[in-house]
Amino acid sequence: MKKTLVLSGLVGFAMIGGGVAFAQNSGETLYNQKCASCHGADGHGKKEKATMLKVDPETLDFTGPTAKAMKTDDLRKITADGKGKMPAYGKKLTAEQLDAVTAYVEQLRGGAPAAK
Repeated sequence: MKKTLVLSGLVGFAMIGGGVAFAQNSGETLYNQKCASCHGADGHGKKEKATMLKVDPETLDFTGPTAKAMKTDDLRKITADGKGKMPAYGKKLTAEQLDAVTAYVEQLRGGAPAAK
């Protein structure tokens, strides 16, 4: 009986620990850590950041027509390789993390993702 309780406790602890690791690598968490400072928590972009960077505010807005027209693969490529003043995250994030961030941005863009 004691062995079963101990084993159950260890399994539960491992599952909780795994959940924490997953949460830390979720697309939303990574987005908030790496992207929200420019693109905003809601994906609408930050106008003051656009002014500071001297870029068109629409380039920071994932909900606007330019971003919505982008293909998913192009969005992921920009995230990985960078573009203009956007830094590259391809060497800072794993492929799985890039996929997770891209999927989260798709949610912010609204509706079904653009064709690959």
